[in-house]
Amino acid sequence: MLNTSVSSAPICENFPLFCPREVSGSDLALAFRLRDADVNLCEVRRPLEQALAEELQCWTGTAAFTAHGRVSVLPDSIEAFLKPFAEGQSKIFFRQELARLLPIFTALTEVAEPTLTLGIVDHDACRKFHTDEVGIRMLCTYTGPGTEWVPNAGVRREHLGRGDIAWQEANALVLGKDTVTQRSGEGDLLWLKGEAWPGNRGWGAVHRSPSVQGSGVRRLLLKIDMHPCAC
Repeated sequence: MLNTSVSSAPICENFPLFCPREVSGSDLALAFRLRDADVNLCEVRRPLEQALAEELQCWTGTAAFTAHGRVSVLPDSIEAFLKPFAEGQSKIFFRQELARLLPIFTALTEVAEPTLTLGIVDHDACRKFHTDEVGIRMLCTYTGPGTEWVPNAGVRREHLGRGDIAWQEANALVLGKDTVTQRSGEGDLLWLKGEAWPGNRGWGAVHRSPSVQGSGVRRLLLKIDMHPCAC
Protein backbone atom coordinates (compact mmCIF):
# COMPACT_ATOMS: atom_id res chain seq x y z
CA MET A 1 0.00 0.00 0.00
CA LEU A 2 1.30 3.46 -0.86
CA ASN A 3 2.16 5.72 2.03
CA THR A 4 0.71 8.91 0.64
CA SER A 5 -0.84 12.19 1.54
CA VAL A 6 -3.27 13.53 -1.05
CA SER A 7 -4.50 17.10 -0.92
CA SER A 8 -8.26 17.50 -0.87
CA ALA A 9 -9.82 18.88 -4.03
CA PRO A 10 -8.54 22.46 -4.09
CA ILE A 11 -10.52 25.48 -5.15
CA CYS A 12 -8.33 27.54 -7.44
CA GLU A 13 -8.90 31.27 -7.22
CA ASN A 14 -9.59 31.76 -10.92
CA PHE A 15 -10.63 28.26 -12.05
CA PRO A 16 -13.25 26.99 -9.58
CA LEU A 17 -14.38 24.06 -11.75
CA PHE A 18 -11.01 22.30 -11.95
CA CYS A 19 -7.69 22.48 -10.22
CA PRO A 20 -4.92 19.87 -10.22
CA ARG A 21 -3.55 18.60 -6.95
CA GLU A 22 -0.29 17.45 -5.46
CA VAL A 23 0.41 14.20 -3.61
CA SER A 24 3.18 13.30 -1.20
CA GLY A 25 4.46 10.23 0.59
CA SER A 26 7.47 7.98 1.02
CA ASP A 27 6.91 5.26 -1.59
CA LEU A 28 8.92 5.50 -4.82
CA ALA A 29 5.91 4.22 -6.77
CA LEU A 30 4.07 7.43 -5.88
CA ALA A 31 5.46 8.90 -9.11
CA PHE A 32 2.93 6.89 -11.10
CA ARG A 33 0.15 9.09 -9.70
CA LEU A 34 1.22 11.59 -12.35
CA ARG A 35 -0.76 9.42 -14.74
CA ASP A 36 -3.89 10.76 -13.01
CA ALA A 37 -5.26 13.74 -14.92
CA ASP A 38 -5.83 15.72 -11.72
CA VAL A 39 -2.33 15.25 -10.26
CA ASN A 40 0.54 17.45 -11.48
CA LEU A 41 3.11 17.12 -8.66
CA CYS A 42 4.36 14.19 -6.60
CA GLU A 43 6.80 14.64 -3.73
CA VAL A 44 8.52 11.49 -2.45
CA ARG A 45 10.08 12.25 0.92
CA ARG A 46 13.40 10.50 1.49
CA PRO A 47 15.49 11.99 4.32
CA LEU A 48 19.13 11.09 3.77
CA GLU A 49 21.00 9.10 6.38
CA GLN A 50 23.48 11.30 8.22
CA ALA A 51 26.60 9.48 7.03
CA LEU A 52 25.47 9.68 3.39
CA ALA A 53 24.49 13.34 3.75
CA GLU A 54 27.93 14.18 5.11
CA GLU A 55 29.67 12.24 2.33
CA LEU A 56 27.62 14.00 -0.36
CA GLN A 57 28.28 17.36 1.26
CA CYS A 58 32.03 16.75 1.03
CA TRP A 59 31.63 15.60 -2.57
CA THR A 60 29.68 18.76 -3.39
CA GLY A 61 32.56 20.86 -2.12
CA THR A 62 35.09 19.19 -4.44
CA ALA A 63 33.14 18.02 -7.52
CA ALA A 64 34.18 19.94 -10.62
CA PHE A 65 32.19 18.19 -13.34
CA THR A 66 28.61 18.17 -14.49
CA ALA A 67 27.40 15.02 -16.24
CA HIS A 68 24.77 15.42 -18.94
CA GLY A 69 23.40 12.98 -21.49
CA ARG A 70 20.89 10.35 -22.56
CA VAL A 71 20.95 7.34 -20.24
CA SER A 72 19.18 3.97 -20.29
CA VAL A 73 18.59 1.52 -17.46
CA LEU A 74 21.53 -0.60 -18.60
CA PRO A 75 24.51 -0.64 -16.19
CA ASP A 76 26.97 0.26 -18.95
CA SER A 77 24.92 3.33 -19.82
CA ILE A 78 24.82 4.46 -16.18
CA GLU A 79 28.56 3.86 -15.85
CA ALA A 80 29.31 5.94 -18.93
CA PHE A 81 27.20 8.80 -17.57
CA LEU A 82 29.07 8.79 -14.24
CA LYS A 83 32.52 8.58 -15.85
CA PRO A 84 33.45 12.25 -15.12
CA PHE A 85 33.20 11.67 -11.37
CA ALA A 86 36.00 10.25 -9.22
CA GLU A 87 35.60 6.85 -7.61
CA GLY A 88 34.36 6.85 -4.04
CA GLN A 89 31.30 6.31 -1.86
CA SER A 90 29.34 9.09 -3.55
CA LYS A 91 29.83 7.57 -6.99
CA ILE A 92 28.79 4.16 -5.63
CA PHE A 93 25.65 5.79 -4.24
CA PHE A 94 24.75 7.35 -7.58
CA ARG A 95 25.20 4.06 -9.40
CA GLN A 96 22.60 2.60 -7.07
CA GLU A 97 20.43 5.73 -7.19
CA LEU A 98 20.18 5.80 -10.96
CA ALA A 99 19.50 2.06 -11.01
CA ARG A 100 16.52 2.81 -8.72
CA LEU A 101 15.14 5.88 -10.45
CA LEU A 102 15.62 5.20 -14.16
CA PRO A 103 13.29 2.17 -14.33
CA ILE A 104 10.55 4.24 -12.66
CA PHE A 105 11.04 7.17 -15.02
CA THR A 106 11.14 5.03 -18.15
CA ALA A 107 8.05 3.04 -17.11
CA LEU A 108 6.14 6.24 -16.31
CA THR A 109 7.04 8.10 -19.48
CA GLU A 110 7.75 5.23 -21.91
CA VAL A 111 11.02 6.98 -22.85
CA ALA A 112 13.85 4.44 -23.05
CA GLU A 113 16.71 6.93 -22.76
CA PRO A 114 15.74 9.99 -20.75
CA THR A 115 18.08 12.98 -20.45
CA LEU A 116 19.96 13.32 -17.16
CA THR A 117 21.93 16.19 -15.67
CA LEU A 118 23.88 15.70 -12.44
CA GLY A 119 26.12 18.38 -11.04
CA ILE A 120 26.70 21.46 -8.96
CA VAL A 121 24.42 24.51 -9.04
CA ASP A 122 25.86 27.66 -7.46
CA HIS A 123 23.74 30.27 -9.23
CA ASP A 124 20.08 31.23 -9.48
CA ALA A 125 18.87 29.21 -12.45
CA CYS A 126 15.15 30.13 -12.34
CA ARG A 127 14.28 32.79 -9.78
CA LYS A 128 10.70 33.27 -10.94
CA PHE A 129 7.93 30.80 -10.22
CA HIS A 130 7.15 29.09 -13.50
CA THR A 131 6.01 25.94 -15.24
CA ASP A 132 8.19 23.85 -17.56
CA GLU A 133 7.63 23.19 -21.26
CA VAL A 134 8.28 19.48 -20.73
CA GLY A 135 6.23 16.34 -20.21
CA ILE A 136 7.57 14.92 -16.94
CA ARG A 137 10.59 16.19 -15.01
CA MET A 138 12.17 14.74 -11.88
CA LEU A 139 14.31 16.90 -9.59
CA CYS A 140 16.32 15.81 -6.57
CA THR A 141 18.56 18.06 -4.50
CA TYR A 142 21.07 16.05 -2.48
CA THR A 143 22.86 18.94 -0.79
CA GLY A 144 21.76 22.52 -0.27
CA PRO A 145 18.26 24.02 -0.44
CA GLY A 146 15.73 22.10 -2.50
CA THR A 147 13.37 23.25 -5.23
CA GLU A 148 10.52 25.50 -4.07
CA TRP A 149 7.00 24.75 -5.26
CA VAL A 150 3.52 26.19 -4.83
CA PRO A 151 0.37 24.25 -3.93
CA ASN A 152 -2.02 24.44 -6.86
CA ALA A 153 -4.82 26.10 -4.93
CA GLY A 154 -2.54 29.02 -4.11
CA VAL A 155 -1.34 29.87 -7.64
CA ARG A 156 -2.48 32.88 -9.62
CA ARG A 157 -1.66 31.43 -13.02
CA GLU A 158 -2.51 34.57 -14.98
CA HIS A 159 0.66 36.14 -13.57
CA LEU A 160 3.02 33.36 -14.67
CA GLY A 161 5.55 34.26 -17.36
CA ARG A 162 5.69 37.98 -16.61
CA GLY A 163 8.90 39.21 -18.21
CA ASP A 164 8.23 42.90 -17.69
CA ILE A 165 8.78 43.04 -13.93
CA ALA A 166 11.46 42.04 -11.42
CA TRP A 167 11.43 38.49 -10.11
CA GLN A 168 10.48 39.53 -6.57
CA GLU A 169 7.37 41.34 -7.79
CA ALA A 170 6.50 38.57 -10.24
CA ASN A 171 6.67 35.93 -7.52
CA ALA A 172 4.51 37.99 -5.18
CA LEU A 173 1.82 38.26 -7.87
CA VAL A 174 1.86 34.52 -8.59
CA LEU A 175 1.23 33.61 -4.97
CA GLY A 176 -2.38 33.73 -3.83
CA LYS A 177 -3.52 35.26 -0.56
CA ASP A 178 -1.99 33.45 2.43
CA THR A 179 -0.22 30.98 0.13
CA VAL A 180 2.70 29.20 1.80
CA THR A 181 5.40 27.95 -0.56
CA GLN A 182 6.88 24.49 -0.05
CA ARG A 183 10.48 23.33 -0.40
CA SER A 184 11.69 19.80 -1.08
CA GLY A 185 14.25 18.47 1.40
CA GLU A 186 17.65 16.94 0.71
CA GLY A 187 17.07 13.58 -0.93
CA ASP A 188 13.38 14.19 -1.70
CA LEU A 189 12.18 13.35 -5.20
CA LEU A 190 10.09 16.06 -6.82
CA TRP A 191 8.15 14.75 -9.82
CA LEU A 192 6.68 17.57 -11.91
CA LYS A 193 4.13 17.38 -14.71
CA GLY A 194 4.83 20.07 -17.28
CA GLU A 195 2.88 21.90 -19.95
CA ALA A 196 3.83 19.43 -22.70
CA TRP A 197 2.23 16.40 -21.01
CA PRO A 198 -0.92 15.44 -22.97
CA GLY A 199 -3.97 17.17 -21.51
CA ASN A 200 -1.97 19.30 -19.05
CA ARG A 201 -1.60 22.53 -21.03
CA GLY A 202 -2.18 25.43 -18.65
CA TRP A 203 -1.76 23.28 -15.54
CA GLY A 204 1.98 22.65 -15.20
CA ALA A 205 3.39 22.33 -11.69
CA VAL A 206 4.57 25.74 -10.45
CA HIS A 207 8.05 25.88 -8.94
CA ARG A 208 11.35 27.76 -8.85
CA SER A 209 15.00 27.34 -7.98
CA PRO A 210 16.06 28.58 -4.51
CA SER A 211 18.16 31.72 -4.43
CA VAL A 212 21.82 30.82 -3.76
CA GLN A 213 23.80 33.11 -6.04
CA GLY A 214 26.57 34.97 -4.22
CA SER A 215 25.97 33.06 -0.97
CA GLY A 216 28.68 30.46 -1.39
CA VAL A 217 26.05 27.69 -1.17
CA ARG A 218 26.46 24.84 -3.68
CA ARG A 219 23.58 22.54 -4.55
CA LEU A 220 24.06 19.00 -5.82
CA LEU A 221 21.15 18.47 -8.20
CA LEU A 222 19.89 15.61 -10.35
CA LYS A 223 17.45 16.41 -13.15
CA ILE A 224 15.77 13.80 -15.33
CA ASP A 225 13.82 14.86 -18.43
CA MET A 226 11.99 12.92 -21.09
CA HIS A 227 13.91 14.65 -23.86
CA PRO A 228 16.85 17.06 -24.23
CA CYS A 229 15.76 20.43 -22.91
CA ALA A 230 17.53 23.76 -22.51
CA CYS A 231 15.14 24.91 -19.80
